Amino acid sequence: MFSQSETGCREQTNKGSAMGTIRDYSALANNILAEVGGEANLISFSRCATRLRLVLKEVPESAIERVKNLTGVITVVLSGGSFR
Repeated sequence: MFSQSETGCREQTNKGSAMGTIRDYSALANNILAEVGGEANLISFSRCATRLRLVLKEVPESAIERVKNLTGVITVVLSGGSFR
C-alpha cells in the first residue's frame, strides 16, 4: 500500500510486517552502507524509484542477511556484481 506524504512523495507502508513505514531514508541508506562495509568498500552506486544498487569491492560475510533484516528493506539481490 502506498500513501501520499505531506511532501508529495509516495511512501510504502506495510504495517504489521518487518518492513514497517520508513520516513528517514538517509538513515536507512547510512545503515545499509555500514552493513556492506562502508564507503571504503563502495565502487559505485545508483538508484531508481524502488531500488538502491551498490557495486562493492567485496561482499562482507553475512551482509545480505544483515541488510535484509533492516527495517525498510524488502529483499536483497546479489546479481552481476551488483548488490540490490
